[in-house]
Amino acid sequence: MNLLQETVGAANVFPISATAQDYLGSIHVHWEILPPGERENNIQLILSGFRPKTPEERAELEQRARERYDFFETLRPRHIIRGKGGLDGYMGALIRDDVVVFEHLTPGNGIYILFSDWATQSQRTKLDILTHAEEGKEYIRITHTGDWQLRVRNAIATKA
Repeated sequence: MNLLQETVGAANVFPISATAQDYLGSIHVHWEILPPGERENNIQLILSGFRPKTPEERAELEQRARERYDFFETLRPRHIIRGKGGLDGYMGALIRDDVVVFEHLTPGNGIYILFSDWATQSQRTKLDILTHAEEGKEYIRITHTGDWQLRVRNAIATKA
């Protein structure tokens, strides 16, 4: 258990009889509002949730973080945010109180745009969102293929 906690930063034990609601009720999601105009410091804060194994992985991760940070800035967000605790490695753009764009910087993850109560919605697992939330109404998932940036902009515009 100690090794797990040191490796991932947090670990919990639940009885085998615990329900998904028991687990979800124990999750405490923390988002940190990053200060405007401090791009490099903010990127380093976002990267602090990762432990790349090689210098090459570190360079790729930094490049991806810079690209995504700069893209999020083009969306003219109220705030750039980063996940803390169980959401280390996530970054996002708070566009409005009812629209947030976020993603994890690990390759293969899509961008999620959450609507309505994003702070509560972001506590759900990706699997829970994909299986129980209504796509197009509560969230939109966009993969990093083709002109994904335009698809993100269009999705935000449709909810304006």
